[in-house]
Amino acid sequence: MIPLISLHHSSFQSCPPQIPTRNRLFKQNHFPGDRRDTIQSRSCRRGADSIKCYSGDLRSEEMSSEEDRIAKIASTIRVIPDFPKPGIIFQDITTLLLDPKAFKDTIDLFVERYKDKDISVVAGVEARGFIFGPPVALAIGAKFVPLRKPNKLPGEVIREEYSLEYGTDVMEMHVEAVNAGERAIIMDDLVATGGTLCAAIKLLERVEVQVVECACVIELPELKGRDRLGNKPLFVLIKAV
Repeated sequence: MIPLISLHHSSFQSCPPQIPTRNRLFKQNHFPGDRRDTIQSRSCRRGADSIKCYSGDLRSEEMSSEEDRIAKIASTIRVIPDFPKPGIIFQDITTLLLDPKAFKDTIDLFVERYKDKDISVVAGVEARGFIFGPPVALAIGAKFVPLRKPNKLPGEVIREEYSLEYGTDVMEMHVEAVNAGERAIIMDDLVATGGTLCAAIKLLERVEVQVVECACVIELPELKGRDRLGNKPLFVLIKAV
């Protein structure tokens, strides 16, 4: 397995990506609207890799537990160069799914963030958003809304065309799946150029749903997808570097 990445929570990125050589951990414990103390940073060690951990107002033992979980999650993700085409560095989360503890920790970290935020909709982006979204929705008592590729949904849909880091695509959603005024999060496994998340935001906001935050396991900062989201918050566990 090729070594992975950098670990992160939150905020808002095509130059040729480089193969990551180590993991680093970033933690941002603020939720939009929270009033908390300024985050303080400290350093720790995970084997041969240096991991940077950001701690806010959580107790040290809680932070240590969360850092350990995220470090474990990062260690299970396989990095594959030149897939699906030359120049693309593919973050393979299927190896994460093979580790039940790391998979559960991934879900639990999202649940801990959103369980008390009055979220009624978890919208999952096809296809890997369908892996992480439903268990989070069940745990926080929200409904899961699939955002699908074209011609996959049988009912009346609204659609949005968007650009990928290696092409274009169309996203569709059933028009009756959500109601105006509902609070939603959008989930996917990874944010790269941000085109997919932008399309998802537009679909939901066209039917007057409030998108509270986007949530992904991995972010590729070099592709500046966060910048495309404007002021829409983005929460991630891991940053690929």
